Amino acid sequence: MKFGAMARKTNRSKKTPKASPNPVALFNHASTVYGADRELRDIKQPVNVTAVAAGSMILNAFACELFLKCVLALENTPDPAIAQSRDAISPDQP
Repeated sequence: MKFGAMARKTNRSKKTPKASPNPVALFNHASTVYGADRELRDIKQPVNVTAVAAGSMILNAFACELFLKCVLALENTPDPAIAQSRDAISPDQP
């Protein structure tokens, strides 16, 4: 048997299902990264303003990505407790 054929056979093994992301954990991580961004921006006299600005932009972009993943996880989660929280923040509510 050739090496390529063996590699293809092992790739066909059963895949474990992905666990759905935990929206609360995502929100906590995003809040922590955003807090680090705020701390970095609050430095009164940074030694290298360009490095601080670049680092801050990266942290801010990562925090935004985590917040968006949190929203997506809330929208796609069948957990009833999370569904209730999604309904509570829905703009359709009177």
